[in-house]
Parts: sequence; structure tokens; C-alpha cells
Amino acid sequence: MCPSQPRKQKNRLTFSLTRQTAPKGPRPPQKKTFSKTHAILRQSLPPNKMKRLATVLWKTLVHSRHSDAHLRGRRILFLLLFLPAYALLEAWNWLCLGLDEIFFPRYRNVVVTAPVFITGIPRSGTTFLHRLLARDRETFTSMTTWEMTLAPAICQKKLARALAILDKTLGHPLRKLILALEAKTLAHLRTMHPLGFFEAEEDEVILIHRFSSIYLYLLFPTEELMAFGFFDERIEERTKRRNLQFYRRCVQRHLYHAGPEKRFLSKNPAFSAKLTSLKSTFPDALFLYPIRQPARTIPSGLSLLAYLYSRFCHIREVATFQELTLALLTHWHEHPLQIFQQWNPETFMVLPFKTLTREPSASVTQIYLRLGLPVREDYRALLLAEDKASRSYQSRHRYDDTFTRDIPLAWQTRLGQAYEQLLRLAEEGHQ
Repeated sequence: MCPSQPRKQKNRLTFSLTRQTAPKGPRPPQKKTFSKTHAILRQSLPPNKMKRLATVLWKTLVHSRHSDAHLRGRRILFLLLFLPAYALLEAWNWLCLGLDEIFFPRYRNVVVTAPVFITGIPRSGTTFLHRLLARDRETFTSMTTWEMTLAPAICQKKLARALAILDKTLGHPLRKLILALEAKTLAHLRTMHPLGFFEAEEDEVILIHRFSSIYLYLLFPTEELMAFGFFDERIEERTKRRNLQFYRRCVQRHLYHAGPEKRFLSKNPAFSAKLTSLKSTFPDALFLYPIRQPARTIPSGLSLLAYLYSRFCHIREVATFQELTLALLTHWHEHPLQIFQQWNPETFMVLPFKTLTREPSASVTQIYLRLGLPVREDYRALLLAEDKASRSYQSRHRYDDTFTRDIPLAWQTRLGQAYEQLLRLAEEGHQ
């Protein structure tokens, strides 16, 4: 026997004894390299999101023959451009969101203090109020179109700021190009809704990155996406929780970049369906809900949504489109009414359209009182100037009555009743 054999047996025995006599107890903590990054990247592609995406694409690509998403010239061109662009953009955005967890992890410590959410159905004064409050830049901050679509991550925002500085040094060639393209491509839409790449906009858009927004219904008309227009009632709890967690992280990122001392300001008609979920996520939030007579908002809102929907889909049956849209807009009346009747009156304000637009300074002053904020003299002067301008304002929205004529009496009755009860809540709030 060679001399090395006993040594091998001894080593094996020693190893065996070592394994048997190893002390029992909890294992020492293991290093978790990039655990936060892994977690957020995993959340970006949850099974329910991928299932929803696959279902929607299957229905609108394969089984679209008898739907508004029927494949024809414009629709095919849209899909050929949108799907690759969306895939590339989402890969870039989620990579940058993961990088935030490495380079800017302290954003999670930002406290979102008493945010302000403006809800209400389209054409009720939500955009007017949002733009008016957002002009107090020392107090409020909101997400802009470019930020929500191209720069949800902090590292993207910092890159965009560096690019803006370079563009300014060169005389704003990039900004001028973007503004020129806006003026050419958005001219008609701007007669219905003011929109701009550099303007504060509805941050429901940011949920497109989770494929969980009602706005995606305009592109892919399926019941899976329509459910997000009835968020509190039709979406399962796990999806609600993850969507609101993602939204809250995006708000924290925004404040980390814009200034954590500022008050976050959001405007979203679609958030009318998310009031309960938002309240659980932001307990100290103030909700502002402008209201306007349905006879004025519904025809205008139907016209706006029909215009946007027809850019990507073909409306086969006007009556069906009208029915679905009226159900959505009615829910955005009735759900807030039901919720506000249960809440503490200090957590919300119902604002009649006439009061808001005829004397905006009075409405804004009431909002600042509710928030416990002083109105600075320079902003007060701006509000008084807005009072004068609002008296001579006339909407440029001229809508086609194809989608607004012959609204069924049942819908008119439901909308009218909800409006009257919301109006009473507004009157009680001013007493």
C-alpha cells in the first residue's frame, strides 16, 4: 500500500467527523449582492403583468377580426411602430429603475407629505385647477410628460438635466425642435386638451410601465384593461398593492429630484376610480374634485375620448362605444360620491366649476387654508390676474355630435343624480 492511502482515509474520517460535530444553530447571514435591484427588476415583470400583456396582445392581434382593434392599414402601422418602441423603452426604463437602487437608494427615505390629488371626470375643470396650482412652483411640483414617459428613474432625470443644460448652452435647438413638432402634430388635440412635452400632465401615464393603466384601453380595447377604469372595485388586491407601491416609489423619485420639501401635486380623472387605494397609500392626502353639469361634461368628454380612441382603433358600433364610455364616466361620478360620504370632510373638497372658473382666487385660497399654507403675495397677484382672464375665457373645443347625440335617459338620470348629491357636498363643505 502506498504511503498516501492512510492519509486519504484520515482526511475522509476527519471530514466526516467535522460534518457530524458542526455546531447547530442559525446560519451566518449571507451577502445579498444587489438584492434591491433584483427585487425591483423582478417586480417589473410580475406574472400577472406578463399574463395581462400576453392576453391583451393575443386578443388584439389574433382575435381582433370582430373588434375595434381589427387589423387594417392604420392599425397595422401603429402596431409595427409601437410594439418595438415600447419593448425597447421599457427595457431601458427598468434598467434605470434598477440602477436607482444602487446609486440613489436614499430616495426611499423621502417622505411624501400631504400630497394633493385632483380627480374628477374630463372637462370638469381638473386641468384648469392643476395648471393654476402648479404655477406656485415654490410650493407644488408635478410630473411632466417627458418625465413620465422617458425618465421615470432618477438617473434618467439627471441625464435629462445635463442634456437640457447642454441644449441651453447651444441656444435651445432641441427644445425648439420639440416645440415645433408639438405645434404641428398636436394642434387639433390642443383645442380639446392642453398638452405638451414639457408640461405637467396626468401621472396615470406612469402606470403604463406596469401595463396597468386605463389609458392603454385606447390602444388595446380589452376588458382586462377596461377593469383599470374601475380600479377599487374590479382589480385584485395584489395588483392594487403592487401598482400603488410602484406609483409611490415614482413619487418619491420625483421629489428626490425636484426637492423633498415641496408638496406633490397630481391631476388624474382616472384616479376617481382609485380613491380608496390612494387613501390607504397616502393617508394624509387632500383630494380635490371639481364638478360640472353633466350636460356640459359628457358630450365634451365623449368627443375627446372618441377622438383619441379613433387614432388607434376603428369604432365599429357607435352605440357600443357610447355605452362603455358612459359606464366609465358614470362610475367616476358615483364612486367618489360614495367614498366622500364615508370620509372625514377635511380630507376632500368638492369644487363647483362655475365658482372655480369665475373666481379662481377664492377657490385656491380655500384650498390653501385647508392645507394650512400661506398664499404668497406674488402668487396672490397672479391669482387676481387669473380672475380677470377667466371672465373672458371661451373654450376652443368644437366637438362632433356623432358620439354625443341620443344619450339614453337612464344614463342622464344617473349622472344628474350623482351631480346633485356632489353639489350638496360642496355646499356643506363651504358652510
